[in-house]
Amino acid sequence: MSANFEREESELKECCNEIKTKLSQYTQQNKSAKNFADLIEQYTPIKELDEILLNTLIEKIIVHEKVYESGEKIISIEIYYRFVGKIDKNIV
Repeated sequence: MSANFEREESELKECCNEIKTKLSQYTQQNKSAKNFADLIEQYTPIKELDEILLNTLIEKIIVHEKVYESGEKIISIEIYYRFVGKIDKNIV
């Protein structure tokens, strides 16, 4: 009976640690999203996409080499926004 109790206690501790980790990640994501929303709010409504706005909202842009698929030239672009990172997987 003691072995079962110790096993169950170990499983519960592991589960508790996983929940704490997920809560920490959620809290960080929530904070990042709020920071991004606060930053966007300063510029709304956006009437024109200018250099200042791009430099403020975007952390980096990665442009991949072109590839040919079904006879079409495709260039993938990744956009990483401040505080929230990459939102779309790929923009073609």
